[in-house]
Amino acid sequence: MLHGLGSSAEDWAPQLGPLGVGHRLVLVDLPGHWRSAHPRGRLTVPAMGQRLEALLDRLGEPSVHVVGLSLGGCVGLELVSSTLNRGSRWRRRRLPFGADGNG
Repeated sequence: MLHGLGSSAEDWAPQLGPLGVGHRLVLVDLPGHWRSAHPRGRLTVPAMGQRLEALLDRLGEPSVHVVGLSLGGCVGLELVSSTLNRGSRWRRRRLPFGADGNG
């Protein structure tokens, strides 16, 4: 689960209960946000996608569902586009922001 620009994984708190049923959730503070250090060099969406792919490899997650908001959506698309050669698939969904269905 990937947050938007200038935010953190804490944004996903309202969705954790409903989405956590039957799923392992991995919430990420993108590089340079909240508890995540700012890496050396320029912070780009492709670089964030590469870091996310490396994290998923370290966690032993060969296949994941990616949920992203704003910048997180861009990083998620970068991850999917870079892993299409692995046989990944993607589907775009628009979900209400609040756990109660209210944005």
